[in-house]
Amino acid sequence: KIVSIFAKKAISDGVTALATKLENKQLDSKEGLFKLDEHFSLLPFDKKASAKPFLLLIHGTNSSAKGAYGDLMGSDTWHFIRATYGENVLAFQHRTLTESPLQNAVALVKELPDDAVLHIVSHSRGGLIGDILCRYNKNVEKKKKGFSSRNIDLLKKEGREDDVENIKTLNNIFLKKNIEVKKFARVACPAAGTKLASEK
Repeated sequence: KIVSIFAKKAISDGVTALATKLENKQLDSKEGLFKLDEHFSLLPFDKKASAKPFLLLIHGTNSSAKGAYGDLMGSDTWHFIRATYGENVLAFQHRTLTESPLQNAVALVKELPDDAVLHIVSHSRGGLIGDILCRYNKNVEKKKKGFSSRNIDLLKKEGREDDVENIKTLNNIFLKKNIEVKKFARVACPAAGTKLASEK
């Protein structure tokens, strides 16, 4: 039994280290919310409010903004995006193997300006983060915002206390922010769950 426990811990630690290494390589040491220029370069975003909507790109599992959306550069679609949104094209670079979507959402919302209007395009797991933002959309009734007690009870039952704390943090942040998700294109999102990572 003792050998089994230590073997599992060693495997778990090894997998975590490997996942972190993969994330570091994909993100190229650039985490957080960035402004995308016309050449798809990640530039610092200063949380400056804007009267115009922001286009927010959220990548999927073990990817990056460039990995998920880089092929758009130079295309008619990219020219349309630049003409429509100008300087308001944002990309959220985040860890997808060692952090939960709720943890990602906390990091993202902290970097968004108050009163931001968002048009979101997400790929794969990035859609889960977009879904979380939609739960706190300024147009949602106050009593229905965020997560229900049933949602939180299910997380507690699974032992996901960290995510319960993330929800509390989101509740507090959104008391001060007035963020609106006006459009949301969610591509290939595992919104109904996935067996890809179960028991692994």
